[in-house]
Amino acid sequence: MPVQTPFKTCAMFALACAALLASSCADAFIYTVGRSGTANNCSFATVQAAIDAAEASQEDDEIWITRDVPGGYYQNQALVISGLRGKLKIVGGFDDCRDVTPEGVTELHGNGGPRGSVIDIYHGNLTLSRLRLTRGEGGGMRYWGSGTLVIEDSIIDRNESDYLFLGGGVTVTPMFGPVTFTMNRTEVSDNRTPTFGGGVAFRVPSVKSKSLHPVTARFGDDVRINRNYAAEGGGGIFAQAQTTLEISGNGFQMQGNGTLGDGGAMLVETGAHTITIAPGSRVAGSVGTFVGNEAWNGGAIALRQSDEYPAGGDTVLQLGSSNLADPQLFVANRAHNLGGGLFIDRPRVQGPLDGATRVCAFNAGFEQNDAAQGGSAVMAAGSSAFFRNDAHGSGCTLPPTPCTHISCNHYTGHKARLDNGQPSAIGNLFEVVGSATIQLFGARISYNEVPALFFTRGTNTPLIPSRLGVDTALIYANTVGTIAMTQCTPLRTCRFEMAASTIVANTLSQRVFENAADHFDLKESIIDQPGRDLFAASLSTTSTLAHLLYTSNFVSGIPSVRQGSPGFMNVATMDYRLSGSSQAIDNLPARGGVDFIGRDRNVDIPWRPNRLGPRDLGAVEAQLWEVDEVIFRSGFD
Repeated sequence: MPVQTPFKTCAMFALACAALLASSCADAFIYTVGRSGTANNCSFATVQAAIDAAEASQEDDEIWITRDVPGGYYQNQALVISGLRGKLKIVGGFDDCRDVTPEGVTELHGNGGPRGSVIDIYHGNLTLSRLRLTRGEGGGMRYWGSGTLVIEDSIIDRNESDYLFLGGGVTVTPMFGPVTFTMNRTEVSDNRTPTFGGGVAFRVPSVKSKSLHPVTARFGDDVRINRNYAAEGGGGIFAQAQTTLEISGNGFQMQGNGTLGDGGAMLVETGAHTITIAPGSRVAGSVGTFVGNEAWNGGAIALRQSDEYPAGGDTVLQLGSSNLADPQLFVANRAHNLGGGLFIDRPRVQGPLDGATRVCAFNAGFEQNDAAQGGSAVMAAGSSAFFRNDAHGSGCTLPPTPCTHISCNHYTGHKARLDNGQPSAIGNLFEVVGSATIQLFGARISYNEVPALFFTRGTNTPLIPSRLGVDTALIYANTVGTIAMTQCTPLRTCRFEMAASTIVANTLSQRVFENAADHFDLKESIIDQPGRDLFAASLSTTSTLAHLLYTSNFVSGIPSVRQGSPGFMNVATMDYRLSGSSQAIDNLPARGGVDFIGRDRNVDIPWRPNRLGPRDLGAVEAQLWEVDEVIFRSGFD
C-alpha cells in the first residue's frame, strides 16, 4: 500500500519533535494513529496501516495510538506484524495525535474481527506499552520466530483461543532462533483456552521438533496473572519450550487460575528448564503470591514428564523471596488429586528423557492448600523428582544464607478434603511415591489437619528407595492420625529420616510413627507426645535410633534414647525453647549448622554437665541469655 509521509523524529527527542509536522532527525520514525486519520497530526486512521509503514522502514520506529475513537476502542482488530527490519515500539494511551504524554491504555478489541489473535507477530524486536488486548478469538497475542518481545503497562484480558493454538492470553513460539520475553506492570486475566496456558504459553513449535530454541522470560514488577483457565493444563502459565524463566519483581501474583489438567497456576513439562520464582514484596493487602489456583494435580504448580517431549535435561525450579520478612506464600490452592501446593513428577531416567526435576524452596510458606488424594503441600513422584526447602540441594543457587525469620519455610493450615467436602483418608501433607526425595530443613509445620504429615510408599527398585527427610523442624499443634507413615516392604524400599527436630503438642489419633518393615532413622530429636505409642511395630534391622528424648510409650534399650520431660519454656503459650533445667541441653558433640530460627548451635551452658558436647537435642538451641532470663518471652505465636 502507499506509505504516507511520516513525522520523523528521534527517540531521544520524541517530545520535542512530536509537535512538528516534520523533522530532520533520522534515527527513528513515529507514526500516530487516531480517528482523524491524516488530519490533526495523525499519520493513519488504522493501526495496521501504521504497522505496514513501519515494516517498510529500516529504522527503529514507534507507533503512538490515541484513545479518541468511537466507543473508546479499536474494533475488529486482527493485526499482523511480519516484516520488521528495525525495532518497533507500539504505545497507547494518547488523548489525540497532538498528545505526547500517554496515560491509561488504548483498547484493541478482536471482537467481531477475523478468528485470530488481536496481534500476530512473526519475528522481530517489539515493545508493546499501554495497550489493552481483549476479546481476541485466537488469543490475545501470538509471537512466532526469534527476537525480543516486551510487554509493559498493559492489560491482556478476556481472550479465547481454539484447539489450533496454545495460550489464551499470550503465546510465544521460538522458531529459527531464541526469544527473549519481558513483562512488567501488566495484568493477564480472564483468558481461556481449551488446551494449555490460559494466561501465557511458551511452546514447542512441533511436538516432534528436532531443533528446539530457548526462551528467556522475565516477569518484573507488578505482574498479575489471575483468573485464567486452560482445560488441559497450565491455567496461568505453561512452559514447554526450553525455558529460562525468572520472576523477581515486587507485586507478582497468580490468583484464581484453573485447569482440569495439571498446574492450576503453572505447568512446566520436563526438559532443560531453569525457573526462578523469587519475587520481593507481594501485592499490598494480598494473602499470598500463589492464591486460590485449582487443578487435577498441582493446585499451584505442576512439573511433570511428557512422554512426547523431544528433549531431556534437568528441570530446576527455585522458589523463594528476596524479602526475608515477606515470604513467598502458596495459599488455598487445591488439587482434586495430588499435590495441593506442588506436584513434582519425573517417573524415569532413560533414553532421551535423561535428567531430573529439582525444586528448591527458600523463604517460602505453604498455607491452607488442599489435595484430596495426597500431598496437600508437596507431592513428589518418580525416580528423579526432588524437593528441598533449604536451597542447598544440587542445582540450587538461591541464597545459601539460612532464613532467620519465624515465618520462613512454614507449612500450616492444610486440610485434606474430597470434592464432596468430607475429610480424605489419604490426603497427607508431604507424600513421596517411587524413588522420589523430599528433604525439609528448618521447617515450621503446624495447624494441619491431615491423615499424616509425612508419607512414603516406596519403590520396586530396592537400591533406589523413596526418601523423606526432616531436619531441624518444629512440628506442633497439628491434628493428625500420625506424624509419619510408611507403606514399604523389603522389595518396596523407603526411608523416613528425622534429625534435630522437635515434635510437641500434636493431637494424634494413632501412634506417633506408623512404621512398616522399612528404614526409620531418628536422631537428635525431642518427641513430646505423652500417652501415645511411639511406634506401631518393631523397627527393622536397617533402622536407627540415637539421641532421642521422648515422653511416648516406648521401651528403649539404647542408652541415648531415653524417656523424660524436655523442659520447654512454656508449652501452654507455645514457647518451645529449652529452659535451663531441660534434659535436652548439651547432649551432642559440636558440629556445623544453625538451629530452627538460624541461631548458633553448639552453645554451651556452663553450669550444665555435657553428655557428649555442647549441642542440644531438638530444633531450638538454648542460648545463654534465654536460659538465664527471669522475664518470660514468647518466641513463636
